[in-house]
Amino acid sequence: MTRAIGIDISYYDKTFNPTPLVEFVTMRASYGGYAGGTWKDNLFDEFYPQSLKVPVRGVYHYFSSHSNWKEQADKFLEIVSGKQLDYYACDIEIYYNDMTKGFILGAFDWMDYIKSNTTTKVILYSNPNVYNNWITPYAKTRAPQYDLWIAQYYNNWGNYLTIPPCMPTGRTDWHMWQFMPGEWGKFGKETGVGRDGVDMNVFNGSLDDMKTWLGIKRNVIAEFLERRKLGLQEKRRTENKIGTS
Repeated sequence: MTRAIGIDISYYDKTFNPTPLVEFVTMRASYGGYAGGTWKDNLFDEFYPQSLKVPVRGVYHYFSSHSNWKEQADKFLEIVSGKQLDYYACDIEIYYNDMTKGFILGAFDWMDYIKSNTTTKVILYSNPNVYNNWITPYAKTRAPQYDLWIAQYYNNWGNYLTIPPCMPTGRTDWHMWQFMPGEWGKFGKETGVGRDGVDMNVFNGSLDDMKTWLGIKRNVIAEFLERRKLGLQEKRRTENKIGTS
């Protein structure tokens, strides 16, 4: 089976100028603050114009237990408004979060709200540990309503183009798989990011399959005009910096 290859990136990846290896990219658009509030990724505005060079692009929000779910959702929608994006993901992880029933239910309230207020596909990002120990106990009937982007790093390194990832108990379907390519520190330069390592992903099917799943019917003219507009904006910013230096 042919699988589309992608990466996911955030502020920590420093720069992004995609190579032809990247067939899809998932950018961090926002995150819930560790002390409250919701914040845009510091490099999202720089990464987004570059993402227009990639056939399929999406974004994720790192959901936080320390901020109100609706505040996080409204800020996310504000950040992605007007952008040409193919999917939105809610990232549910242990790090910096209190793993409570309220946290899990809030994440699904976030997804339901985004889904009801946009026409863009909303997906769930998690790993088998979080899914089994917190998502299943608190949101067993809600979770299957969302296609799964699974984070699973330690299953047969190097065979990610042929084998499935380890899955949460009771779930066999997956669409995207985030993995570690053998060892950390690989594929950064090969994919066009500004550090040695990058989170790699595959789609459970070809690039055409991914476009069908997302219902993509790309308007080439609209994309060209968007790239041109962003290019002119960047040129003006550069000229202004030169003029004031």
